[in-house]
Amino acid sequence: MIAPEERSRDLIWGGDMLEELSRDVGLLAYWRDEAAELLGLYPSMDFLNRCDARHLSQLHAFAGALTKARSLLEHVRTSETCSAQRWQHLQVLHRHFYQQEPA
Repeated sequence: MIAPEERSRDLIWGGDMLEELSRDVGLLAYWRDEAAELLGLYPSMDFLNRCDARHLSQLHAFAGALTKARSLLEHVRTSETCSAQRWQHLQVLHRHFYQQEPA
């Protein structure tokens, strides 16, 4: 089970990572563009600070963006060009980053 604090932290870190990826000129342009696009759809820091992470239902409006962000972060993590430092950050983030509740 994921603790609410872990989920909140990783959602915040996810937004930070998307910001980092969107500015990384060493990253594939396609991934930079996707990260920038997802940032526009990602929950705001204000929303994440107010959100009760015990209830994923509060994130349903962002489900598509969060699912796409999870996929992008996984693609970057498993790419041959991922640095060891970024891999470590993404490995930690991947553990609890947005996972939809089963229907």
